Amino acid sequence: MNIQCPHCESECEASNEHYGTNVACPNCKKNISIPDPEAKKRCPFCSETILKTANKCKHCGEFLNKPPPISKTDTKGQDIIEVKKENVLNRNRGCGDIVIFGPVILIVIIVILFMSKGCG
Repeated sequence: MNIQCPHCESECEASNEHYGTNVACPNCKKNISIPDPEAKKRCPFCSETILKTANKCKHCGEFLNKPPPISKTDTKGQDIIEVKKENVLNRNRGCGDIVIFGPVILIVIIVILFMSKGCG
């Protein structure tokens, strides 16, 4: 596994025996933490156990490079999950059309009915 030193940014090779340990950088001699690729962590989205080096959760499919949902607490102490505003707007987009065009269509139908009775 190639490791980059966080202090001097030089790259070095770490063997399997060094996984999960601290070693001295060959260039700057400062300690480097060598991650264990088999180490586990919890997914911040679904809380399932996944590899620590995973970029995407194999259980819920979420990418781990984006932040988890923000949890806020209301005045009663209950957790509230903050929803992005654009998601709410996109979800309710079709309802506005019904509110605007519903009454217009109804008026057009009434006018047509009255005109057909007056002509016949």
